Amino acid sequence: MVRFRYRHKISNADVVTTETRSNILNEINSILINSPSNLYNSYVEHTENLYSTSSYETNLNEIESSSKTIIAFDQISHESLLRKIYSWNPLINFITDVIQIYPNLYPSCDDLGALYINIYRQSNKLSWHTDHSHFFVNLLLQQTSMSNEGIFEYKTKNNNEIISRTDFQAGGLVLFNGRTYSHRVAEIRLSKLPRINAILTYDCHPDHRLSDYVL
Repeated sequence: MVRFRYRHKISNADVVTTETRSNILNEINSILINSPSNLYNSYVEHTENLYSTSSYETNLNEIESSSKTIIAFDQISHESLLRKIYSWNPLINFITDVIQIYPNLYPSCDDLGALYINIYRQSNKLSWHTDHSHFFVNLLLQQTSMSNEGIFEYKTKNNNEIISRTDFQAGGLVLFNGRTYSHRVAEIRLSKLPRINAILTYDCHPDHRLSDYVL
């Protein structure tokens, strides 16, 4: 297996075929149609430290707002292709080799956040923030129909230059050091096609669960 070092901020690779991605999107659409009242429409105000929002230092940090629709892990069928990809050992081994932080990674035991789906519709966005974890794994399932909307962006460490990753394509797997680099998903304004991605949560501890705030 080819080995990578995680000194880079982002690694990107295609991991699913067009057919597989289409089948997963059909599964997601079925959830959206059949369980609309069970979906979580998230809206939160936060600083760039998304996970320490109990007291805002408004003189130091501009208040951001983020919104999206979330399909939680317990709403995804056990027979789902997405669940099978998430627990596929060759993929977990690949991610472990890419980031090279921990000797082993395990799927999360969290009932809601082990694997979840983000849906960004018109007026939705994920504003500037840093993460609690050292890395995240993002499977991009659908891009918007507008090339300048729903774009993943991050800031460089030296001069806060904004880097827009317009090269990311649906079907790609993104690994990102979200604790070190502030990042966002740009607002969806006009696109009628939502941005859809799945977050695959892995950890070095086999009994990992998300914090109360994230839940």
